[in-house]
Amino acid sequence: MALLTLLMFALANLAIGTPRCSHLEKIQACESLRETRLTALDADSSHSYDQTALLLDYRVENSVNVPLTGRALVTLTANEMLTWIPFNAEGLAIYGISEMGNDLDFIYRNDTLWVEKTLYPGQSATIEIQLTAPAIPNFFEVGYHVDWQRVFTFAEPFGARRWFPCWDQPYDKFDEITIAVNMPEDWSLASNGFLTSTTYPEPGRKREV
Repeated sequence: MALLTLLMFALANLAIGTPRCSHLEKIQACESLRETRLTALDADSSHSYDQTALLLDYRVENSVNVPLTGRALVTLTANEMLTWIPFNAEGLAIYGISEMGNDLDFIYRNDTLWVEKTLYPGQSATIEIQLTAPAIPNFFEVGYHVDWQRVFTFAEPFGARRWFPCWDQPYDKFDEITIAVNMPEDWSLASNGFLTSTTYPEPGRKREV
């Protein structure tokens, strides 16, 4: 039986659905005003929100030519007034972002994903991000890997940004994480936590949560 391993440690950029020029100008102005925060995105002092819950819902294939495909739902609470929410995101393809079914504008460049959403201090939101993450050919590099009859993620402790957008810092851990994987029927999901459901959405495929 093949083994699928997803390890939870908190990819030139392709953005599908990049905002119009007017939105580009807005984010450029935002970056200009917050240049220190942009260049120090990894610094604790620049942390403008707390990420509290994560749902990863992915489809995997036994092929290095097929990327990790699916969605990430990140629930966060603002620590300050936000008009654009920054996420670490490296090498991903972003196909759409929404909140409660409403599409959100976004900018993706310089390994940073900016999502246009106004939040006041203490206000929470769940951001849904449709994405793919390519397989990393070198098994010693951080990221998503495809091996013979198995796929896995690897990072220590940084690198989750290579398979889902997040604030990729170990000091801000999610309080709750749910992982759902659609995979070949003879594979199994291995991760921290408990298996809550197994379904068979299509012939030859299995989905475990």
